[in-house]
Amino acid sequence: MLFALTSLPAQAVSVKVNITVDNSYALFYGTQTAATNFVGSDFSWPTTETYSFNLPAANFLYVVTASDLSVAQGFLGQFENLDAGYTFYSSDAQWQVMATGLGSAAPHSGSVADP
Repeated sequence: MLFALTSLPAQAVSVKVNITVDNSYALFYGTQTAATNFVGSDFSWPTTETYSFNLPAANFLYVVTASDLSVAQGFLGQFENLDAGYTFYSSDAQWQVMATGLGSAAPHSGSVADP
């Protein structure tokens, strides 16, 4: 699955992300059509990671996830615009979801070279 959310401000903003995904994820940002900048990933679903970075103007956040299709899957994230004091969550209606059909063979390895 691929999740994307647009950044609203006209200039780069300081962003803080707390995220966990069952089973794994890779976090990127980029243009409207490509996830070009690798931020981080994790393959251990019981942990929560925190990332802080500057999101350039007109960029989007991307979360690539993988599921083993066993029992339950989930994506929990808290996304903070530190400049505006605005927080949104993985349940926000602005997220767009695109299923790849790849299941546990999600198109990422956690490597910067593999967006």
